[in-house]
Amino acid sequence: MVSDAHAAAPDVRVLIDTSGSMRLNDPANLRAPALRLLTELLPSGATAGVWTFDTDAIQLVAPSTVDKAWKTGARAAAAKVNSRGLFTNIEAALTAATAAWTEPNVAKGSRQVILLTDGMVDVGKDPADNMASRARILNEALPRLKTLGATINTIALSEHADRTLLEALANATDGWSAQAHDAAALQRIFLHMFEQAAPPTGVPLQGNHFSIDTSVKELTLLVFSKAGAPPLQITRPDKGAFIRETAGHDVDWQHEEGYDLVTISQPAVGDWSFNAAADPDNRALIVTDLELALDPLPTNVVPGEPLTVAARLTNKGTPIQNVDFLKLVKSDLATSSSQGAGNVSTLSLDSTSTAFGGAADTALPPGDYQLLVRADGGTFQREQRRQIKINGPPFTFTAETARGGDGRVIHLTVTADANAIDPTSFSGLLELTMPGKPPQVIEMPGLEDNEITLELGAEFAGDYRLQPWIFAATHAGRAVKLKPAPLLVSYRTGRKVTKLAAAGPTVSKPPASINWGQAGLIVGVSNLSLGSVLGGLWYALRRRGLAPQGVSL
Repeated sequence: MVSDAHAAAPDVRVLIDTSGSMRLNDPANLRAPALRLLTELLPSGATAGVWTFDTDAIQLVAPSTVDKAWKTGARAAAAKVNSRGLFTNIEAALTAATAAWTEPNVAKGSRQVILLTDGMVDVGKDPADNMASRARILNEALPRLKTLGATINTIALSEHADRTLLEALANATDGWSAQAHDAAALQRIFLHMFEQAAPPTGVPLQGNHFSIDTSVKELTLLVFSKAGAPPLQITRPDKGAFIRETAGHDVDWQHEEGYDLVTISQPAVGDWSFNAAADPDNRALIVTDLELALDPLPTNVVPGEPLTVAARLTNKGTPIQNVDFLKLVKSDLATSSSQGAGNVSTLSLDSTSTAFGGAADTALPPGDYQLLVRADGGTFQREQRRQIKINGPPFTFTAETARGGDGRVIHLTVTADANAIDPTSFSGLLELTMPGKPPQVIEMPGLEDNEITLELGAEFAGDYRLQPWIFAATHAGRAVKLKPAPLLVSYRTGRKVTKLAAAGPTVSKPPASINWGQAGLIVGVSNLSLGSVLGGLWYALRRRGLAPQGVSL
């Protein structure tokens, strides 16, 4: 239905769980219409294949170029989705679906895995075999797929699914991880997965109205409906209306429980409408030479991480360079959650790069957000969507005094969120200021089980200031540097110890790079060992391949 012949075509592998537990979690087998929606939306020219898995993996649709014949086969194959399997062999599914990926991905098109399951890794009756298979997924299959440039998107269709495993697969490859609270949510989740894997260009919907311009060659209208809703009726610009039974030969109409997918060749120019209620997941997707393209964006970010959005209008896949034309275009970025949090900002035109750019707000509360970029040229409108997940703070810090072997000590504990960052990438400094003493800098050891506790001598009564400086990387390899609010600990001889809780991390605009001279001044130029400590940390970061820029909290 939706095609983009000029953008690099993605390679998509879809894996559907058919274990027996699906009889409980998907009694109406809504996986089938959700799968049909996904396969119908895949762009012509992409590569895609479909597998089911339970005891083993079964290929439903061989991976090949998406065209009309492929979609016809995929439509028929969706009817074979069932719930008759005995086990949940995720390892076999990942192995079978990605067997053809043997070399690193050097093409521009992305490699995308979409994995739907409702259970735990279950390959047999012996728990040891199940544990071994799960370990191989994490320790062998995941590193292999990451090296091959694959992105793994996961859907948990049960609270009993192994969310830890599914989120680990998604986070490590910067994929999207979703929880379907019931099978009815699958269609919308598959839509969002499609928009991540093969981003389409659309035109904005204003309720149930939209406008088509002269450059549009094909329109695909996706309209969700509730039980008991009247049949979908579409009205053309000439006010002529039609339903599924009266649609002409230029219309391909797929009707499923919960949605209608209508594709119209050479749609008339002007204002269109339909009779269904407004829905945030309704879409008007188009095939056109005049498209809106976004530079690649991360899916999983930490709070405050810089997230630069760059959007370009293209003609037949080539960015438009005519600055006078682009100055007539207005581009906006909207960030929103299902709870309504978010904001709208204007993207500015960079005449040199001919891109509309700006920064998305990642200082929002943790959760799932949609980025919507729109371009309005007066006679035409275009939009693109992406999903992002803002994780919680990647580190937490606590400090308290205690009795040690040689007197009173301070315990500083640093705990990492292994979902937000790669704990093995951790490096850190601690600036410790004791009562009446100049600051001293201590290099932190590595994390153990995502946590470290430093024992610091506190022989003097008074106020202690602890300022951590943390350097790490996300699972996708993006550098992160953190400066949380300092922790303050105070005690007086003969009095009860009090702990002054530090405020949560504050977000500030990150510098383009670390200025090590300024850092030296910050942590105390009187400390002669500072240069060697910072130099050692810099060398360690460079060896790990971390760029000296990132998020500053």
